[in-house]
Amino acid sequence: MINDEQGKPFPAITVFSESIRFLKDHLMNEIMRKVFPGTEDTDIDWVVTIPAVKKESAKEFMILAAKQVCIIFSI
Repeated sequence: MINDEQGKPFPAITVFSESIRFLKDHLMNEIMRKVFPGTEDTDIDWVVTIPAVKKESAKEFMILAAKQVCIIFSI
């Protein structure tokens, strides 16, 4: 958990997944607007790097955050 601007606890998974969602949506908007109109989310193979950390739980956390915004993983 982390704290929001009022000091209330806020789930870190939400922060990470919403950050990924923002980047994904922004990129999709730019692609559709400037490069390939009509591009679908499924037309893109998304790659999310997972930090080389010692704890397996940290890797699983990042995978879960990406899955929450419909990024499918193959490890």
